[in-house]
Amino acid sequence: MEYILPEIDYSRPIIYRASELEEHSSWRKFLREFEPIADTDPELALEFLRRESKHCFLAFCYLMSDFKLIVVNFHELLASAYEDIRYMRYRNLMVSCAPRSGKSFLSQMFVAWLIGIESENFHIVSSYGKALSGTFERRIRAITKSKEFVKIFPEFTGYEETAKNNLKSGGSLIAVSPGSALTGFSAGSATPVSDSVGVALIDDPIKSSNDTAAIKDLPVWYDEEM
Repeated sequence: MEYILPEIDYSRPIIYRASELEEHSSWRKFLREFEPIADTDPELALEFLRRESKHCFLAFCYLMSDFKLIVVNFHELLASAYEDIRYMRYRNLMVSCAPRSGKSFLSQMFVAWLIGIESENFHIVSSYGKALSGTFERRIRAITKSKEFVKIFPEFTGYEETAKNNLKSGGSLIAVSPGSALTGFSAGSATPVSDSVGVALIDDPIKSSNDTAAIKDLPVWYDEEM
């Protein structure tokens, strides 16, 4: 089934270098419009921020972090890549960075953002252990259940009471780890025409690069289940 891009003006180029951020970063474009409003009318600025959070990923993160997010170039580059994933400008993204860089925080925010944009899609979050991937899932669910999230995405209807992995609108969010069976579950868009995508997020698939057994088993599990 061919994916049909949403009808949206998304003309900025894919950003590969920090030197391209000033001209093309959606975050910097947002700030240029937001800061003058914030200086004169805080209520109007908050309304503007909520509206722009549907399109600018870092604006969403900034609002959901209660204005505590400190954005650096790495965050802008990663956020730009996440925006490109949303619009299917490419299908796969691999991120390698130092610990405590904000990768896991942004990746969890990314899945929550996608759920708000289009809650009919299917998402999988995974890590090297069931406990950690479960933590990721709970954090994503907590974001989507917050009062501010509902103000950004008032059409979001929440989760099924009897099946915690299912969204009322038809989508799903499940957590797995290497070795888990994914029979009956998938990641992706529910329809060929969608405002967003469903993703399979793999955050740290192995606990240690010295664990040769885990490294050996990972490709088999990935090929069979993911």
